[in-house]
Amino acid sequence: MKKEKKMMLKPYSVIKNIHIYKNINYLIKQIILLNHLALFIIIFSFTKSNSEGIDESTYSYITLKVTNGTNKIYNDQSGFTKPNEVRINGKQEENKAFHTFKEPINIVILVWKETVTNCNNMFRDCQHITEIDFSHFNTSQVTYFGQMFRNCYLLTSLNLSNFDTSRNTGTMVDMFWNCISLEYLDASSFNTSKVTSFGHMFCNCKSLLSLDISNLDFSKGQKFDNMFNGCEKLTSINLNNFDTSSAYDLSFMFNDCKSLKYLNLSNFNTSLVTNMNSIFRNCKSLLSLNIQNWINLKKLNFHSH
Repeated sequence: MKKEKKMMLKPYSVIKNIHIYKNINYLIKQIILLNHLALFIIIFSFTKSNSEGIDESTYSYITLKVTNGTNKIYNDQSGFTKPNEVRINGKQEENKAFHTFKEPINIVILVWKETVTNCNNMFRDCQHITEIDFSHFNTSQVTYFGQMFRNCYLLTSLNLSNFDTSRNTGTMVDMFWNCISLEYLDASSFNTSKVTSFGHMFCNCKSLLSLDISNLDFSKGQKFDNMFNGCEKLTSINLNNFDTSSAYDLSFMFNDCKSLKYLNLSNFNTSLVTNMNSIFRNCKSLLSLNIQNWINLKKLNFHSH
Protein backbone atom coordinates (compact mmCIF):
# COMPACT_ATOMS: atom_id res chain seq x y z
CA MET A 1 0.00 0.00 0.00
CA LYS A 2 1.08 3.47 -0.75
CA LYS A 3 1.59 5.77 2.16
CA GLU A 4 -0.69 8.78 2.27
CA LYS A 5 1.15 12.01 1.97
CA LYS A 6 0.47 14.52 4.69
CA MET A 7 -0.37 17.99 3.46
CA MET A 8 1.99 20.48 4.96
CA LEU A 9 1.21 24.22 4.87
CA LYS A 10 4.14 26.15 3.72
CA PRO A 11 4.99 29.30 5.65
CA TYR A 12 3.97 31.58 2.81
CA SER A 13 0.52 29.85 2.65
CA VAL A 14 -0.11 30.62 6.33
CA ILE A 15 0.90 34.23 5.80
CA LYS A 16 -1.36 34.39 2.74
CA ASN A 17 -4.35 33.03 4.74
CA ILE A 18 -3.74 35.56 7.51
CA HIS A 19 -3.75 38.34 4.94
CA ILE A 20 -7.02 37.05 3.46
CA TYR A 21 -8.58 36.93 6.94
CA LYS A 22 -7.42 40.46 7.66
CA ASN A 23 -8.77 41.67 4.32
CA ILE A 24 -12.19 40.08 4.95
CA ASN A 25 -12.30 41.58 8.43
CA TYR A 26 -11.36 44.97 7.01
CA LEU A 27 -14.08 44.71 4.33
CA ILE A 28 -16.72 43.85 6.95
CA LYS A 29 -15.71 46.89 9.00
CA GLN A 30 -15.86 49.06 5.88
CA ILE A 31 -19.36 47.79 5.02
CA ILE A 32 -20.60 48.54 8.56
CA LEU A 33 -19.03 51.99 8.35
CA LEU A 34 -20.68 52.66 4.97
CA ASN A 35 -24.07 51.54 6.35
CA HIS A 36 -23.73 53.98 9.26
CA LEU A 37 -22.71 56.71 6.84
CA ALA A 38 -25.69 56.00 4.58
CA LEU A 39 -28.05 56.13 7.57
CA PHE A 40 -26.52 59.45 8.66
CA ILE A 41 -26.99 60.87 5.14
CA ILE A 42 -30.65 59.80 5.08
CA ILE A 43 -31.33 61.36 8.50
CA PHE A 44 -29.39 64.50 7.59
CA SER A 45 -31.23 64.80 4.26
CA PHE A 46 -34.63 64.44 5.94
CA THR A 47 -33.73 67.05 8.58
CA LYS A 48 -32.37 69.37 5.92
CA SER A 49 -35.48 68.96 3.76
CA ASN A 50 -37.61 69.97 6.76
CA SER A 51 -35.79 73.23 7.46
CA GLU A 52 -33.69 74.17 4.43
CA GLY A 53 -34.43 77.75 3.46
CA ILE A 54 -37.09 78.18 6.17
CA ASP A 55 -36.59 81.00 8.65
CA GLU A 56 -37.93 79.29 11.77
CA SER A 57 -37.90 82.53 13.76
CA THR A 58 -40.34 84.15 11.31
CA TYR A 59 -42.14 81.43 9.37
CA SER A 60 -44.49 78.65 10.43
CA TYR A 61 -44.41 75.29 8.73
CA ILE A 62 -46.16 71.95 8.97
CA THR A 63 -44.63 68.64 7.90
CA LEU A 64 -46.96 66.00 6.45
CA LYS A 65 -46.60 62.40 5.38
CA VAL A 66 -48.85 61.59 2.42
CA THR A 67 -49.53 58.32 0.60
CA ASN A 68 -49.09 57.94 -3.16
CA GLY A 69 -51.68 58.95 -5.76
CA THR A 70 -53.40 62.23 -6.57
CA ASN A 71 -54.19 63.57 -3.13
CA LYS A 72 -55.33 66.67 -1.32
CA ILE A 73 -52.80 68.14 1.14
CA TYR A 74 -54.93 71.05 2.32
CA ASN A 75 -58.50 72.23 1.77
CA ASP A 76 -58.48 74.91 -0.92
CA GLN A 77 -62.23 75.51 -0.62
CA SER A 78 -62.17 76.87 2.92
CA GLY A 79 -61.37 80.33 4.26
CA PHE A 80 -58.32 79.34 6.28
CA THR A 81 -54.94 81.08 5.94
CA LYS A 82 -53.34 79.40 2.89
CA PRO A 83 -49.66 78.36 2.90
CA ASN A 84 -47.25 80.42 0.78
CA GLU A 85 -45.10 77.48 -0.27
CA VAL A 86 -45.43 73.74 -0.82
CA ARG A 87 -42.32 71.56 -0.74
CA ILE A 88 -42.49 67.90 -1.70
CA ASN A 89 -39.61 65.52 -0.98
CA GLY A 90 -37.20 68.45 -0.70
CA LYS A 91 -38.29 70.34 -3.83
CA GLN A 92 -40.42 73.46 -4.02
CA GLU A 93 -43.61 72.79 -5.95
CA GLU A 94 -46.54 74.78 -7.27
CA ASN A 95 -48.71 75.95 -4.38
CA LYS A 96 -51.90 74.00 -4.90
CA ALA A 97 -54.07 71.71 -2.80
CA PHE A 98 -53.90 68.65 -5.08
CA HIS A 99 -50.63 66.93 -6.00
CA THR A 100 -49.70 63.61 -7.58
CA PHE A 101 -47.32 61.51 -5.50
CA LYS A 102 -45.33 58.60 -6.89
CA GLU A 103 -43.63 57.33 -3.75
CA PRO A 104 -45.52 55.15 -1.22
CA ILE A 105 -44.87 57.77 1.48
CA ASN A 106 -44.02 61.39 0.63
CA ILE A 107 -42.76 64.23 2.82
CA VAL A 108 -44.69 67.47 2.25
CA ILE A 109 -43.89 70.79 3.94
CA LEU A 110 -46.41 73.64 4.01
CA VAL A 111 -44.77 77.01 4.71
CA TRP A 112 -46.45 80.19 5.93
CA LYS A 113 -44.58 83.52 5.62
CA GLU A 114 -47.42 85.44 7.23
CA THR A 115 -49.40 85.23 10.46
CA VAL A 116 -51.85 82.33 10.50
CA THR A 117 -55.23 83.53 11.80
CA ASN A 118 -57.68 80.90 10.53
CA CYS A 119 -57.38 77.09 10.67
CA ASN A 120 -61.03 76.45 9.81
CA ASN A 121 -61.32 73.38 7.52
CA MET A 122 -57.53 73.37 7.02
CA PHE A 123 -57.16 69.60 6.47
CA ARG A 124 -60.81 68.70 5.95
CA ASP A 125 -61.23 65.74 3.55
CA CYS A 126 -57.44 65.21 3.29
CA GLN A 127 -57.95 61.47 3.33
CA HIS A 128 -54.41 60.38 2.41
CA ILE A 129 -52.40 62.20 5.08
CA THR A 130 -50.94 59.66 7.51
CA GLU A 131 -48.92 61.94 9.84
CA ILE A 132 -48.79 65.65 10.71
CA ASP A 133 -46.01 67.37 12.66
CA PHE A 134 -47.09 70.70 14.20
CA SER A 135 -43.94 71.33 16.26
CA HIS A 136 -43.02 74.39 14.11
CA PHE A 137 -46.53 75.77 13.63
CA ASN A 138 -47.58 78.99 15.39
CA THR A 139 -51.29 79.15 16.30
CA SER A 140 -51.07 82.07 18.75
CA GLN A 141 -53.18 84.33 16.49
CA VAL A 142 -55.66 81.72 15.27
CA THR A 143 -59.32 82.45 16.04
CA TYR A 144 -61.03 79.52 14.24
CA PHE A 145 -60.30 75.78 14.48
CA GLY A 146 -63.65 74.35 13.35
CA GLN A 147 -63.59 71.18 11.19
CA MET A 148 -59.79 71.37 11.04
CA PHE A 149 -59.22 67.59 10.73
CA ARG A 150 -62.67 66.43 9.63
CA ASN A 151 -62.54 63.26 7.49
CA CYS A 152 -58.78 62.69 7.92
CA TYR A 153 -59.33 58.96 7.68
CA LEU A 154 -55.71 57.75 7.87
CA LEU A 155 -54.44 59.77 10.82
CA THR A 156 -53.66 57.47 13.77
CA SER A 157 -52.18 60.03 16.18
CA LEU A 158 -52.12 63.79 16.71
CA ASN A 159 -49.88 65.67 19.12
CA LEU A 160 -51.35 69.16 19.55
CA SER A 161 -49.65 69.86 22.87
CA ASN A 162 -47.99 73.03 21.51
CA PHE A 163 -51.24 74.48 20.11
CA ASP A 164 -52.02 77.96 21.45
CA THR A 165 -55.80 78.25 21.23
CA SER A 166 -56.17 81.24 23.57
CA ARG A 167 -57.54 83.49 20.79
CA ASN A 168 -60.19 81.02 19.67
CA THR A 169 -63.32 83.12 20.07
CA GLY A 170 -66.00 80.85 18.71
CA THR A 171 -66.07 77.19 17.85
CA MET A 172 -64.31 73.86 17.80
CA VAL A 173 -67.29 72.22 16.14
CA ASP A 174 -66.53 69.09 14.05
CA MET A 175 -62.80 69.53 14.74
CA PHE A 176 -61.95 65.79 14.69
CA TRP A 177 -65.18 64.48 13.19
CA ASN A 178 -64.70 61.21 11.28
CA CYS A 179 -61.03 60.72 12.18
CA ILE A 180 -61.92 57.05 12.18
CA SER A 181 -58.35 55.71 12.62
CA LEU A 182 -57.29 58.15 15.33
CA GLU A 183 -56.08 56.23 18.39
CA TYR A 184 -54.04 58.88 20.22
CA LEU A 185 -54.87 62.56 20.62
CA ASP A 186 -53.13 65.08 22.87
CA ALA A 187 -55.38 68.12 23.22
CA SER A 188 -54.80 68.45 26.95
CA SER A 189 -53.28 71.95 26.70
CA PHE A 190 -56.15 73.51 24.73
CA ASN A 191 -57.39 76.86 26.02
CA THR A 192 -61.16 76.67 25.48
CA SER A 193 -62.24 79.47 27.82
CA LYS A 194 -63.87 81.47 24.98
CA VAL A 195 -65.33 78.58 22.95
CA THR A 196 -69.13 78.38 22.74
CA SER A 197 -69.66 75.31 20.54
CA PHE A 198 -68.15 71.83 20.90
CA GLY A 199 -70.75 69.99 18.82
CA HIS A 200 -69.45 66.87 17.00
CA MET A 201 -65.92 67.70 18.20
CA PHE A 202 -64.85 64.03 18.58
CA CYS A 203 -67.78 62.52 16.71
CA ASN A 204 -67.07 59.16 15.06
CA CYS A 205 -63.52 58.85 16.38
CA LYS A 206 -64.12 55.12 16.31
CA SER A 207 -60.58 54.07 17.24
CA LEU A 208 -59.87 56.56 20.03
CA LEU A 209 -58.66 54.59 23.07
CA SER A 210 -58.33 57.40 25.64
CA LEU A 211 -59.00 61.11 25.87
CA ASP A 212 -57.74 63.60 28.46
CA ILE A 213 -59.84 66.77 28.52
CA SER A 214 -59.87 67.11 32.30
CA ASN A 215 -58.12 70.52 32.23
CA LEU A 216 -60.24 72.11 29.52
CA ASP A 217 -62.57 75.02 30.35
CA PHE A 218 -66.10 74.40 29.04
CA SER A 219 -67.80 77.17 31.04
CA LYS A 220 -68.79 79.18 27.92
CA GLY A 221 -69.93 76.11 25.99
CA GLN A 222 -73.56 76.14 24.85
CA LYS A 223 -73.64 73.26 22.37
CA PHE A 224 -72.24 69.83 23.21
CA ASP A 225 -74.47 67.82 20.87
CA ASN A 226 -72.84 64.66 19.43
CA MET A 227 -69.56 65.57 21.11
CA PHE A 228 -68.51 61.93 21.75
CA ASN A 229 -71.01 60.27 19.41
CA GLY A 230 -69.53 57.10 17.90
CA CYS A 231 -66.41 56.93 20.13
CA GLU A 232 -66.84 53.18 20.17
CA LYS A 233 -63.62 52.19 21.98
CA LEU A 234 -63.63 54.69 24.86
CA THR A 235 -64.30 52.85 28.12
CA SER A 236 -64.29 55.94 30.35
CA ILE A 237 -64.03 59.74 30.17
CA ASN A 238 -62.99 61.97 33.05
CA LEU A 239 -65.58 64.77 33.08
CA ASN A 240 -65.23 65.76 36.74
CA ASN A 241 -64.36 69.37 35.83
CA PHE A 242 -66.81 69.59 32.93
CA ASP A 243 -68.72 72.88 33.35
CA THR A 244 -72.11 72.86 31.60
CA SER A 245 -73.56 75.94 33.31
CA SER A 246 -74.07 77.67 29.91
CA ALA A 247 -75.18 74.57 27.99
CA TYR A 248 -78.57 74.17 26.33
CA ASP A 249 -77.91 71.24 23.95
CA LEU A 250 -76.57 67.86 25.14
CA SER A 251 -78.37 65.76 22.53
CA PHE A 252 -76.65 62.56 21.32
CA MET A 253 -73.62 63.54 23.40
CA PHE A 254 -72.64 59.93 24.24
CA ASN A 255 -74.64 58.18 21.52
CA ASP A 256 -73.01 54.93 20.29
CA CYS A 257 -70.27 54.97 22.95
CA LYS A 258 -70.57 51.20 22.93
CA SER A 259 -67.62 50.43 25.23
CA LEU A 260 -68.27 53.15 27.81
CA LYS A 261 -68.60 51.55 31.27
CA TYR A 262 -68.46 54.38 33.79
CA LEU A 263 -69.77 57.95 33.68
CA ASN A 264 -69.83 60.36 36.58
CA LEU A 265 -71.85 63.39 35.45
CA SER A 266 -72.98 64.45 38.90
CA ASN A 267 -71.30 67.85 38.46
CA PHE A 268 -73.25 68.63 35.26
CA ASN A 269 -75.41 71.75 35.56
CA THR A 270 -78.53 71.14 33.48
CA SER A 271 -80.52 74.20 34.55
CA LEU A 272 -80.43 75.75 31.03
CA VAL A 273 -80.52 72.52 29.03
CA THR A 274 -83.49 72.12 26.70
CA ASN A 275 -82.35 69.16 24.61
CA MET A 276 -81.02 65.83 25.89
CA ASN A 277 -82.36 63.81 23.02
CA SER A 278 -80.78 60.32 22.96
CA ILE A 279 -77.88 61.44 25.13
CA PHE A 280 -77.04 57.85 26.22
CA ARG A 281 -78.51 56.02 23.24
CA ASN A 282 -76.78 52.71 22.43
CA CYS A 283 -74.37 52.85 25.39
CA LYS A 284 -74.56 49.08 25.61
CA SER A 285 -71.76 48.50 28.14
CA LEU A 286 -72.67 51.20 30.66
CA LEU A 287 -72.46 49.78 34.20
CA SER A 288 -72.39 52.96 36.28
CA LEU A 289 -74.03 56.33 35.60
CA ASN A 290 -74.16 59.16 38.12
CA ILE A 291 -76.61 61.97 37.25
CA GLN A 292 -77.87 62.56 40.76
CA ASN A 293 -77.77 66.38 40.61
CA TRP A 294 -79.51 66.79 37.26
CA ILE A 295 -82.77 68.73 37.08
CA ASN A 296 -85.58 69.20 34.55
CA LEU A 297 -85.36 65.56 33.46
CA LYS A 298 -89.11 65.09 33.06
CA LYS A 299 -89.53 67.74 30.39
CA LEU A 300 -86.37 67.03 28.43
CA ASN A 301 -87.43 64.03 26.31
CA PHE A 302 -84.57 62.26 28.06
CA HIS A 303 -85.21 58.75 26.72
CA SER A 304 -85.90 59.64 23.10
CA HIS A 305 -84.30 57.53 20.36
